[in-house]
Parts: sequence; C-alpha cells; structure tokens
Amino acid sequence: MRKRQAIFFASNREICVLIVLIGYRCSGKTSVGENMASILKWRFIDSDHVIEDKAGQSIDELVAAGGWPDFRERETKAVNRLATLRNTVLATGGGVILNPKNTKTLRRHGTVIWLRADAATIRARMMKDAKTRSQRPGLTDMGPIQEVEDVLLERTSLYENAAHHVVNTDGKSIGEISNEILMVVKRNI
Repeated sequence: MRKRQAIFFASNREICVLIVLIGYRCSGKTSVGENMASILKWRFIDSDHVIEDKAGQSIDELVAAGGWPDFRERETKAVNRLATLRNTVLATGGGVILNPKNTKTLRRHGTVIWLRADAATIRARMMKDAKTRSQRPGLTDMGPIQEVEDVLLERTSLYENAAHHVVNTDGKSIGEISNEILMVVKRNI
C-alpha cells in the first residue's frame, strides 16, 4: 500500500493533520472517529452530517428527491471543503470512494484509513443500528442489509486504492481500533 506523509509541523510546533476514515456502512467510521477526536482533542466531522445540515434533509430524503447522482455531487462538494481542515478526524460516507476525484483529494490532504469489516460484521452492526432504516437508503433493489456482500465486493478495490492504511475492525472494540490508527499515524510523523 502506498504511504503518504500527511502530517506536518506548524510554526507553533504542533502536529497538524487530517485523519480520514473510509469504509462501508457500519464499519465504525463515526464511532471510531468520535473516539479518536476525543483522545486527540481534535474536531470530529461526519461528512454525511455536513451534507444533511447544508441541505436541511436526511440522506434518505436527498436520495429520494434527487437520486444517488445528486447526492454524490453534494458529497464531492463537501469533500472539497472538508479536506483542507486540520486537527480533524473526518468520517466519510461509504460511497465517497466511488468518485476518483474524492479519493485524490482526500489522499492529497490527509491520511486515509480504511476501516475494513467483513460482510457478516457489517450486517450484524446494521441490524443493531437504528439509523440503518432511516438514514441508510438501499444502494440496490435488495435493501441495505441484503446488499452488503455484493456492494462490498464491488467497492473493495476502491477502498484499497484510496487508503494509505487498512485497519481491520472485525471483533475489535472502538478503543482498540482507535489505538491501532493512532499508532499508524504516529509512525508516519
């Protein structure tokens, strides 16, 4: 996997960085991102929430009104704005890697971490997550839970190519995943 030094020292000698979390739905991006931001005393941003706040609609409502292409366009605009932030942990939507421009932007401005989870783990997390039905519209006609394996298979190479580092989340706690990411980031200083 290609590595990129996305950490630099500002004039006040503080480490400034953008950590970008990518991965399929329910891979842990938001939970891990919030935890990491708390540990680092940084800002946490979920790009899907930024898109929803700006539009005044949920992702489900946006997709119902304008379809996935309209949502993906909004997502690219959000990525372009958010990628320049520093001292931030950014959780992206699961499909952010579908647009090569997003991947290029995120890799150029941050350290991209793929939170990898297998299909069984993702399905189990989705079944427990109340947001799955209201905020995670289906990507196919199968519905969000049934489509996991097919969509994950389609996206795996995109996640691999986008990521500077991969962290497997299966069977790990939020703290374990966060610590593993922090160790990866520290090695790149």
